[in-house]
Amino acid sequence: MTISIRQCLMTGLSLTVLLGHPQAGLAADGTATVADGAGAPTQLPTVLIEGTAPAPDDGSAEAGYRVKDVDLGPLGTKKLLDTPYSIDSIPGSLIESQQSKNISDIIKYDPSAQIEPRGDMDFGRPQTRGFENANTQNTRIDGMNSYTIMAYPMEEYQDIEILNGAAGAFYGVSSPGGIFNFISKRPTDAPFERVTFGYDSQGQVTEHGEASGRVGPDGLFGYRVNALHGDGESYAPHSDLERELLSGDFDIKLTDTTRLELDASSFTYNESGLPSAFVYGGTIALPSAPDPTKAGYGVVGAGQTLTDNTVGVRLKHDFSPDWKVTIGGMYQSFDRTMNPTGTYGAAIPQNLLTNGTGSYTTIIGDTGLRGEVDSELAYLNGRIQTGGLTHDLVLGTNGYQQTMSTRIGQNYILGNATLSDPVLRYAPDFFNRGSFYKSAYSGQQALVTGDTITFDQHWSVLAAASQTWLTALSYNQAGKTTANYNAYGISPTVSLIYKPVANVTTYVTYADALQQGDTAPTTGVTNPGVMLAPYRSQQWEVGGKVTVQDSLDLSAALFHMTRPYAYTDPNDDTFKENGQQTNDGLELKIKGNLLPDWTVFAGLTWLDPMLENTGSASTQNKLVVSIPKYQANLYSEYRIPEVSGLSLNMNVHYTDRRAANVTNTSWADSYTTLDLGAVYVMGVYGHDVTWRAGINNVTDQRYWAAILPETQSGGSSQAGAGNTVYAAFMGAPRTFHMSMSVDF
Repeated sequence: MTISIRQCLMTGLSLTVLLGHPQAGLAADGTATVADGAGAPTQLPTVLIEGTAPAPDDGSAEAGYRVKDVDLGPLGTKKLLDTPYSIDSIPGSLIESQQSKNISDIIKYDPSAQIEPRGDMDFGRPQTRGFENANTQNTRIDGMNSYTIMAYPMEEYQDIEILNGAAGAFYGVSSPGGIFNFISKRPTDAPFERVTFGYDSQGQVTEHGEASGRVGPDGLFGYRVNALHGDGESYAPHSDLERELLSGDFDIKLTDTTRLELDASSFTYNESGLPSAFVYGGTIALPSAPDPTKAGYGVVGAGQTLTDNTVGVRLKHDFSPDWKVTIGGMYQSFDRTMNPTGTYGAAIPQNLLTNGTGSYTTIIGDTGLRGEVDSELAYLNGRIQTGGLTHDLVLGTNGYQQTMSTRIGQNYILGNATLSDPVLRYAPDFFNRGSFYKSAYSGQQALVTGDTITFDQHWSVLAAASQTWLTALSYNQAGKTTANYNAYGISPTVSLIYKPVANVTTYVTYADALQQGDTAPTTGVTNPGVMLAPYRSQQWEVGGKVTVQDSLDLSAALFHMTRPYAYTDPNDDTFKENGQQTNDGLELKIKGNLLPDWTVFAGLTWLDPMLENTGSASTQNKLVVSIPKYQANLYSEYRIPEVSGLSLNMNVHYTDRRAANVTNTSWADSYTTLDLGAVYVMGVYGHDVTWRAGINNVTDQRYWAAILPETQSGGSSQAGAGNTVYAAFMGAPRTFHMSMSVDF
């Protein structure tokens, strides 16, 4: 790089000399010469000017996995440094380096995030800052609503962007538990083809092919195609895991200022025999986590099949450098065939703990869930100048419609066992599978408007709001409407932003977000199935961001958040809003290159998630179930200077102990996991060959990865009633993975 800069500068200097001196020339070595009055050339001294190229910020390994820009929905693409929010972008290069396959593999990089698993830890409901997210309102694909509780393959996405906290002003009615945006891979200008072969755990073999490029005059048509197949035994004996993906992402340059993007994908996830969740009542103390590789904690042949099909389109047009419009729509169909499952829907199947010493009963049944989501967006963004002020304006809309169908079959008890002496069992044939019936419809539409006013190079204000209309209906198996819900409301936000210097941003943000009210249980209450009026969650956040020498990003955020709580009042057995969850927290993050060859991607979160005004002395001022007070993650990568193409990596994750019931009389122990890995890139006959290898959970830590209340958002689990139910999920044992990629 030094030679290149020197050559450019010397060429410029020579041209200057030539222009200023008509008799000037170039010596054979490229240095400038100037003829003196006698005609003899005089050679100018060589000037060596060295410089350092700006560090990349494209999310690559060389960039320290830093990204410059993030997608803020209606606000469009913004510089991460300038946003008055806590945002984590997990770039595709890090996902690829670590051979991540599902949401659990990448969510650990955000120290404020957790996952509520469904069936196993490979998929579930992601959330941040200790607030449970909604099924569809908090998860998006390319900015459009998608069903949350599905297995999304990480190989399909370019980045995963996580906005921590409340974002109702941009996305309408939603939980304050953050927005998860899965960004599809886009066609590349430079063509490439890549084939990857991987091997995981005891026998998982994966083949993955990918191709990208542009064809036609002036690269009119762009394509990006992914095909993946993986199959084999997982870490548990007698288990099986199969993954299949086919996706295509295309774009067409209609004009120099208009681009049409088309995306389609189909993914199947089929799992059986993995350890079941352990279900227990609130009066039973959760025992220590057992060894998940021991045969008998899962049921052979029992598991789940998930399929997801998505088609999306977006039209982007630039009217001018300052004005643009984005219009998009997406259709998603999904099917969660839990085959078989237990009566407690999150456990597939379930081991029902009957005491605190580890005795349990294995129960399975048969149920299923399928649905469709139609989502859309339309945003107009522009910039105007008024009286010395700059206004970045947005006017737009986003929303979705969702239908759900449910199947409920017969349940079976397979037998009893203990944690110390599990019994290997096999799934029986089912004679009563049940049939699907339309169980729910929901939809919402948000009108969004906002203005970012820049006063000068130091001060700016962001003000935005959404007006949302929402509808929800539920039906029983006879087709009768059991609940009908219509509501609307405004969700505003305002931020004061101060930049003392160009590489530093400080901010204060207030948000008031509308959230859909909870639904009462169908039994044990005086108002079964009633949908409560919308809630309002509130958030105050003070934060700061610093970019150091264009290579390292530091950030801190201090926040105070509240949301109403609904539960079954033990005094009158009525499900109603009569409590509050208050979460105070601090986030600290560092990302980038500490040294040219040393990358860190780390964070620490302190959180105090408390339940208040619950109406029950046993639950008043208690910690929310499964939410740790401290959570931290440190990913470190070192590129060996002496061995070109070789890098070593390490990830340390810590989760503090968590309440295992709402009364805080039972706890899941804290845990620390260590992952080690290496990546080596070499050239073979003109092709890049990349070798990756790693060991996760090197110390084989046994731990409960998550504890899921029966209904985190209210109901009996937060009222302290006698029928409280929880499900505890085991973390994965020591596993290894390796892969080889060849670029053509």
